[in-house]
Amino acid sequence: QELGYDSGQGHVAMALAGRRLGKKVLEAHGLSKSYGALSLFQDVDFSLIRGDRIGIIGPNGAGKSTLLDILAGQTQADEGQVVWGQTVELAYYDQLNRGLDESLRVIDFINDIAPLIRSDDGQRVEAAQMLEWFLFPRPQQRAYISALSGGERRRLYLLSVLVRQPNVLFLDEPTNDLDIQTLTVLEQFMDHFQGCLVVVSHDRYFLDRNVDYLATFENGSMSTRYPGPFSNYQQRRQALMAAGRAAKPEARGKDRRATTDREMAAGSGPAKTKLSWKEARELEGVEGRITELEQEKAQLSEQINEVGGDYALLGELAGRLERVETELDEVMERWLVLSEVGQ
Repeated sequence: QELGYDSGQGHVAMALAGRRLGKKVLEAHGLSKSYGALSLFQDVDFSLIRGDRIGIIGPNGAGKSTLLDILAGQTQADEGQVVWGQTVELAYYDQLNRGLDESLRVIDFINDIAPLIRSDDGQRVEAAQMLEWFLFPRPQQRAYISALSGGERRRLYLLSVLVRQPNVLFLDEPTNDLDIQTLTVLEQFMDHFQGCLVVVSHDRYFLDRNVDYLATFENGSMSTRYPGPFSNYQQRRQALMAAGRAAKPEARGKDRRATTDREMAAGSGPAKTKLSWKEARELEGVEGRITELEQEKAQLSEQINEVGGDYALLGELAGRLERVETELDEVMERWLVLSEVGQ
């Protein structure tokens, strides 16, 4: 059965996303964390300024979630300091469903956190309306949390995070357990959200839509920030790695992480100074194909968000989207090679 949205969804989204944020947000320096003989990371710095929207990517087990836990005050660092601004209201969607009391009814759980929210223009948004926006119809709001499915619990937990009206939002792998409809609601919220966002995710579509910069967390350290989307991140990081391999040994290491975006864009020098006639025609074709694939990707993503409960069609669309994204990556890599030759 397909669930409909409450007609006031835009108003609810704007009300939840309306808290103001001051200039000082977050400064964290020298963070280190180990578990016995296992060192997750050492001497990590991380900062946020107003308007930052950052995606953190990296291999599983690298310590990304632990870093968020430390920044959020859920875990103590072995070393280092975390300083938040005075106007910060942090909300953290983690993977543990912290604070989800299964003995409560759905409506009572949200009422206990935020029975009423006022928008910037003074209008009232009650818990029942927020729950309807988050795909909990009125009859289901009287159900006990213990009777909800796993996906419904994750959806309710996400709402419990957002009703705190955060101006800084941490999301740890938000697309792992949320269905398409819930992700659509979350993206509606993100469209209105003016605060800082930090997302740990492997979902390239979600990152491309919601963050401005990407950073890699691996081998115990955080990389520099790369401007999105993900395809640009791949190109710039490859260029940076190529430049690092060509550099002298003493110029590598920590200095590489401080390389500017302009230096990354330059990357390694071109092997040739001019495209052949055949390569010039290929470049034109590649650029056209990129446009086609990006349009097809956008159309498929929109269809997936609107597909409802037809899981057979959802599977077909998701498969097509994966194939389009794979081809787009390959075409973008070829475009990068030809563009460098023609510089």
